[in-house]
This record gives sequence, structure tokens and C-alpha cells, in this order.
Amino acid sequence: MDTKKLATFYNLAQTKNYSKTAEEIFLTQATVSKHIMALEKEWGIKLFSRKHRKVTLTQEALNVLPDVREILDKEQQLKQKIDALKNNPKGTLVVKGIPSISQYSAFDTITQFTKQYPEINF
Repeated sequence: MDTKKLATFYNLAQTKNYSKTAEEIFLTQATVSKHIMALEKEWGIKLFSRKHRKVTLTQEALNVLPDVREILDKEQQLKQKIDALKNNPKGTLVVKGIPSISQYSAFDTITQFTKQYPEINF
């Protein structure tokens, strides 16, 4: 199951308009249609009723919509967690110096660094 298709389905359920959904999620109208058809084929249920240029959700779509929202929310939470992990430095930092390093303010800088980044082994 492709979460991009789920996002397309969820957006179309909100807008009930293929053109508006395509515009909002930066896809073509044909791609939106393909995503919906692919989900309908994969799930074996009809998601939308299309009559006279009017789009309405089927009862099956209404039944799965909360679960789709939950999956999309979980995906967003996972992305945020991964971003936090990428931006959270961990590891070991090795600094080599000369014997006269004590004459400089390096120790103050090192102390500040270790306080600011306690997860890094210095």
C-alpha cells in the first residue's frame, strides 16, 4: 500500500473535486484518477461515486477514511522522528592538540561543548 495513494484518497475525500485535489497535492488530474483506481482495485471496493461531475464518497470509503487518516498521521510522526534523529548529533569527537593548549581558551570551549552536547563522547 502506497501512502501517496492514501494521501490522494484522503485529500479527494475532503475536496470531492479531482481538479482541486490535483492542484493541492501537485499531481495531474490523471494521476489522481490512477491513484484512486489503483486503491479501488487493490482493496476491491469502490471509494467514490461519480455522477454528473459530482463526486461523493461511498459508504466503504467513509468506513476506511478514519484508518487512512491514522496511517497518514503515523507516517508524519515517523518522518518527524527520523528528522529529529538525523539532526541530533551522536558519536565520538576526538580533538588533538599541542602541549601548550592550556594557554588558550580551548578548555572553556570544550567545557561549553560537552555541556551543550552531552550525548557526544568527547
